Amino acid sequence: MLVLRRLFPGPEMDHVLLLAEALTAAGTAVVVVAEGGALEHEIARRGAHFVELPMDTTKARRARANGARLAALVREKGLALIHTQDDVSLCAAGPAAQEVGVPLVATAHRPFAVSRPLRGLCSSALAASDRLTVSSDFVADQLQRDLNVPSDRLQVLRDGIDLAALDPAAIGGERLIELARPWQLPDDHAVILAPALAGGRRELFAALEQVEDLAYVCALVPRYEEALVNDLAAVKAEVVRAGPAGRVFLAEPCRDMAAALKLADVVVLPTHEPLGFHRLLAEAQAMGRPAIASAVGGAVEQVSDGETGFLVAPGAADALAVALRHALCLSSIERQRLSVNSIFQARKHYDRKQTIEQTLQIYRDLLQRQS
Repeated sequence: MLVLRRLFPGPEMDHVLLLAEALTAAGTAVVVVAEGGALEHEIARRGAHFVELPMDTTKARRARANGARLAALVREKGLALIHTQDDVSLCAAGPAAQEVGVPLVATAHRPFAVSRPLRGLCSSALAASDRLTVSSDFVADQLQRDLNVPSDRLQVLRDGIDLAALDPAAIGGERLIELARPWQLPDDHAVILAPALAGGRRELFAALEQVEDLAYVCALVPRYEEALVNDLAAVKAEVVRAGPAGRVFLAEPCRDMAAALKLADVVVLPTHEPLGFHRLLAEAQAMGRPAIASAVGGAVEQVSDGETGFLVAPGAADALAVALRHALCLSSIERQRLSVNSIFQARKHYDRKQTIEQTLQIYRDLLQRQS
């Protein structure tokens, strides 16, 4: 059983879909439990069975009720293990695993922000979990500091990406033309790519104003699956109101991020949110693109400053402008060095096949120990 609070784009959903696909391909029955959403069809595509429960809750009473429902589902479906993907689902899954006597695996893709009503349930569930994996050292440190999780209970298992799909040599001209045509990119302009739905747009726009003497355009690119569950109207209005005139545009929802990244000269992630793992940074590195990121959370582990990209203080528009100017003015030799370093790091650390295989090995170890 794979449990998460809601079917929403992000590392939790990515991990569940990959695990569901791998498990069903091996002939294992998989039940995914979450609050429903626009991405339910993705569960079915992987051959898993979806059960909707009101998991996205901050109420202890509802979490306990969900735990009882999870326990009943485990018995009804004859499931052998529960794997949760966030703090809220862990609060329900912990008591369920204890009640039915199956192993409990918990994954923290980002820091746990446990509400006061759920704090006791979360602490108990963490204590009862058989294995706790985290997406970065940053998340591990947060769990040790804030929730007193012993270091020997933590295993860093970084989220992965599809390296085969992010091979710059495999992106043909037709894909680039198909994407570039609606973007209407001016000739001889560098392309800056930034995520449309991340924070930090105010700092980004201010930094772009400071490098207006350079020939660039900035594309704010929303992923297709993000656009299904987010309203882009506010982003569009902000671009019109605050974006440097004629330099920034909101792209259509993108199904081909590999092609978008190959079109980019620089990738910028000026987020304030301290995630454990930033998929866009890993993807940019796999495509050999220099990345500029705010030095928060797992980004500090993903970007080697000056070697694979550049780190700037969060919220510092002036520092971001300096990094942008430097990245846009790289010599061909400097750009090639960054590209080689980035691709090497991505292939070494972010292969999702390795991440999933390591997770499946955890399952095998726990189930063998129980038998």
